[in-house]
Amino acid sequence: MKESTRRCPSYRVDRWAAFTLIELLVVIAIIAILAAILLPALARAKNRAIIAQCLSNKRQAAIACSMYSNEFDDWLVPNAPLGGAYVNAWCASAGENWTVAPANVDPNYYLTNTLAPYVGNQLQIYKCPGDNIPSDNGDRIRSISMDGMMLGGLSGSLTALINYNPGWPVFRKLNDLKALRPSEAWVFADESMYTLNDGYLQIQLNTPGFPDVPANYHGAVNCFSFADGHVESHKWQGALVGVPYAKNVTWTSPGYSAVAVSAQDQDWLWLKAHSSVK
Repeated sequence: MKESTRRCPSYRVDRWAAFTLIELLVVIAIIAILAAILLPALARAKNRAIIAQCLSNKRQAAIACSMYSNEFDDWLVPNAPLGGAYVNAWCASAGENWTVAPANVDPNYYLTNTLAPYVGNQLQIYKCPGDNIPSDNGDRIRSISMDGMMLGGLSGSLTALINYNPGWPVFRKLNDLKALRPSEAWVFADESMYTLNDGYLQIQLNTPGFPDVPANYHGAVNCFSFADGHVESHKWQGALVGVPYAKNVTWTSPGYSAVAVSAQDQDWLWLKAHSSVK
């Protein structure tokens, strides 16, 4: 009987079983290129989503203002400056800040204001979704402020407010909006935490400057409501682009000063053209 021959099993090393260093580097380079292409697109998509939500909030505020004016003989909603013997303001008379101001988080300040009957408990309309750094006592209820040239039905000593920009009229009723049409006159915008305190966004029209600073959240864009009820977003292109947004950074912070603005600054010129007419 022939003896069977035993053979050791043979093993073949597949040269394709592992990546070479060059292949790994090529894959990493491709991933980096795709990331460089996709990440900005994702960031833009996120900004568009935030802007859409911000515009939706402004639209609800515009509807509330329209309901107020219809019910009160075309009077505009009363503005909300801090200090002074003002009554009937559109929002809490107490201001917000980075620290522990009660109005930062207490909804009762917004359930008893002039707009409360038209807003109800939908307090999110006061908030910009891009304003996402909380105060010391939590997420703030409000990010928006009202055009300082729109005094509306505010009661109290108004002389200083009326004369703040000599030669530029303030607006109290819808009928006052003639030379500056309702479709051009903004009512609500987001104010930066750089200056946010009360609900009155102080406007400086005779000399360049931002005593109160409109926000530059979500890609240097701000969302506005207008007196005719429409809303729109506006992208800043001048001094407002570089306004800091960081915890406890305000115009009184060491190392920072009021925003430097030239007479040709596009942001100041745009805000000026939509705030009043000389």
